[in-house]
Amino acid sequence: GEQVDIYPSNYMDSPTLVLKNIFLPVDDYLEDTEYVSTDLSRKGYGFRGKTYGFVSQEQVTPCVIVYNKTMFENNGEKTPLEYYREGNWTWETFRQVAINMTQDQNNDGVTDQYGFATWLQHLFLPTAGLSDYLDQNINLTLSDPRFVKVANFVQQCGFRDKSFVRGTYDWEEYFANGMVAMIGERSSTLSTFAYKGMTDEIDFAPYPQDPENTSDVKYAAWVDGTSIVSNTVNSRAAAEFIKKYWIPALSGAQKKAREESTVWNGYTDEQKALISEILPNAYCMNSLGYQDFELNTRTLWGKIYRDGESVSTAIASMTPVLQSGIDRTLADTDKEGVTK
Repeated sequence: GEQVDIYPSNYMDSPTLVLKNIFLPVDDYLEDTEYVSTDLSRKGYGFRGKTYGFVSQEQVTPCVIVYNKTMFENNGEKTPLEYYREGNWTWETFRQVAINMTQDQNNDGVTDQYGFATWLQHLFLPTAGLSDYLDQNINLTLSDPRFVKVANFVQQCGFRDKSFVRGTYDWEEYFANGMVAMIGERSSTLSTFAYKGMTDEIDFAPYPQDPENTSDVKYAAWVDGTSIVSNTVNSRAAAEFIKKYWIPALSGAQKKAREESTVWNGYTDEQKALISEILPNAYCMNSLGYQDFELNTRTLWGKIYRDGESVSTAIASMTPVLQSGIDRTLADTDKEGVTK
């Protein structure tokens, strides 16, 4: 029955739990330590100029192109990581690779191997320099030329080239069974397929880039962290507990679990270095914390890449739906607002 002071959270808890005044801002206690990253904390838990959680690098997972290296070798195709290392991992290279790896292997007129699958189509947005569905003023960015450009690219690959798996949730099954060459997911998905007993060699590369993107926004990341509950008696003590005990202990436990695993022992040194390359240019999709936002954006992408609906029509039909979720989330707060 003791007071709860801290809450293991993730970036999709913001702004919903922030607006409910469940989390306190932590800016007064935020600092770079051996475990805590100020940059990642602000990216993951920033809302209206304040930060609502502590994040360590151990709790950040970059979203990447996971690929079946064995399948690429068997097809005589250069891997995504090879393209990336030679500086040629662009949208067009990715598109051509996805086309090449989409095959009707038994010539029955039905595709039985796809180039790409994901349930997170929005991961292409940062590759064009757009960090989120919302700008800093909480306005939708669907009419932004970069969003439209990404939507047209995804439609080209998915609907016209037909190199994407059409369904939303069967990507994992397809990949595990060697029926898809690449997936867009978190780098930690490597462990998922190791535990599934997948024998093909798999690896990951960063997301391919729009060559016209010259900004520092290039990739997306998933962030977990720890927040301070707003009615804690001593917020400074809670912050010190998180920084000096909780996050170091959590990092140590995760490291020990990987070392003792008989299936997956964590990333190789090369993969760790690659993650370090990605993270400075990785951003969180904070908009996904708004009510029904993630579900409704899946509908938007389905209209675009699966159904072939014109991008402008899809955006026009889904904008009021997404805006409604934003409005309901922002209205769900007490009269004192988030500065309480």
